[in-house]
Amino acid sequence: MNICLISHEYPPETGLGGIGTYTYHLAHGLVDLGHEVHVLSMSPGGHNQDSEDNGVHVHRIPRSEHIPDKGRLRDFYRRMEYSLAVERGLQRLCGDIEFDIIEGPNLEAEAFAYSFNEGPPLVTRIHTHSSKIQETWGLQEDSNALLANWMEKTLIERSDLVLSSTQTHADTVAREQDLSYQRLAIVPLGIPLPEFHPNTQDTRDTPQVLFVGRLEPRKGLHTLMQAVPLVLKRFPNAEFQIVGQETFLGAGEVSSEGDAQSSYKTQLLGLLPESSRERVHFLGRVSQEDLEDLYQNCAFLCVPSWYESCGLIFMEAMARSKAVIGCLAGGMPEIIRHGETGLIVPPKNPALLAEAINQLLSNQILCEEFGRKGRALAEDYYNRERFAQDTIKAYLQVLA
Repeated sequence: MNICLISHEYPPETGLGGIGTYTYHLAHGLVDLGHEVHVLSMSPGGHNQDSEDNGVHVHRIPRSEHIPDKGRLRDFYRRMEYSLAVERGLQRLCGDIEFDIIEGPNLEAEAFAYSFNEGPPLVTRIHTHSSKIQETWGLQEDSNALLANWMEKTLIERSDLVLSSTQTHADTVAREQDLSYQRLAIVPLGIPLPEFHPNTQDTRDTPQVLFVGRLEPRKGLHTLMQAVPLVLKRFPNAEFQIVGQETFLGAGEVSSEGDAQSSYKTQLLGLLPESSRERVHFLGRVSQEDLEDLYQNCAFLCVPSWYESCGLIFMEAMARSKAVIGCLAGGMPEIIRHGETGLIVPPKNPALLAEAINQLLSNQILCEEFGRKGRALAEDYYNRERFAQDTIKAYLQVLA
């Protein structure tokens, strides 16, 4: 089967988040099954570039700038410009390759322009949508926000098949968009299983709690910062390692650049008492090698997101034999088995989050048991081969 995957993020050049990571794992999983896979992604250098990544054909395209006066709708025009660039890139590829299926994410509506063309069937995988991100950031629903939501909803409506990683998120989108379940399929994500050897040293003297994710309100960092002093009262030597790209809020939008005043990290530090700040380390983006070291040395992963459509990061931690803490929101309870592979707490509740962290910090045996069961679950269910196979089954439904 000839397959084209659309994702403006694709490692290593532009792999910043979950969509880029998921696309990377899916592409290589499909190649392992014998399919031909092309990825259409954004070029960081501003020009077209074709390359090969261990059997995956990667085509990077620039974001064109055709509309000189963007004004108040600059964010909408940015999305539309890139969607048009994607459409042109797909037309170029379709002139040389007869694709059986094309898949892209709902976020940013990258395939919006293509959805109005005749061509191979279009599959859209639904991740956390723009309206939910806008809600957690507290952004006003201005014209940019309304148009972004309209683009994503229109893309979903025009897709031949909609995939969701969890049933809960599928139910949410189906309810909000009055979407027929005949066009919905549940395909949980999967990852390659690393060779991981947990640290056998006793780390109870300086236990490390690890957070991995973009620094944004949806990831629950406000809640975690408010829980830190409550944890340190009982475990004064605990450390919190915060891994993730910084974000900035300015002019009604979120970006990866800004000043100290718009820095989300600055907001988070402001929530911490002076005495707690030396126990919290903001590491920014780190290399994969450094991330593996952080996983090996941490006691467990804690990402108290206010909403996640799935939560790929929890799978990655479980695959490394680590216990996890997440929230009763979105698809997280479908990924984390409460009391078996980790703990689930209500979102936006610092006191209960601190209790969960203290429970794991006080019981190393329980952490290790959760880690073992998490690894077994990843091996049986959240592996890349199963993920690719289930995705092909969903594609065949469309082609049938």
